[in-house]
Amino acid sequence: MESKTYWYSTNIKEEAAYLTAFLNSNFANESIKDFQSTGLFGHRDIHKKILEISLPQYDDKNKTHKEISRFSKICFEKTGEFVSELTYNNEATGIKLGNARLEIRELLKEKLGKIDPLLKEIIVHKQSE
Repeated sequence: MESKTYWYSTNIKEEAAYLTAFLNSNFANESIKDFQSTGLFGHRDIHKKILEISLPQYDDKNKTHKEISRFSKICFEKTGEFVSELTYNNEATGIKLGNARLEIRELLKEKLGKIDPLLKEIIVHKQSE
C-alpha cells in the first residue's frame, strides 16, 4: 500500500457508483494502455495514469452521469451475487482468484458495454469545451 493505494470519500452513493464505473470501465483501461508499464502478463500498474483522464465531477442533475451510476450499481449487485456463491476453498468452487476476475468481467460484459459509450460521451464532450 506504499504508493499505489488511493481513496476517495463521498456520502453520495450515486457518486461512488459513477467513479467505480469509470475506474472499472474498458474505456478508461483502453485510454491509458499506451502509457502503462508492461510486465510478463501484459499491461499493469495503472498507478496515476488513470487520474490523468479528465472525468467530470459527478452531477446528480446530469442524465448521463445518473445513467452511468445506475449501470454501475447493477454491476455491483451482480458482482456481489457472484462473490457470495464462492467459498474460500478454491477446490470446492474450481475458481482461482485470477479467474474469478475474468468471470466477473464476462458476467458484466453487457452492462460494462453500456457504460463505455456514456463515459466516452461525457469525457470527449468535456475535452471539447
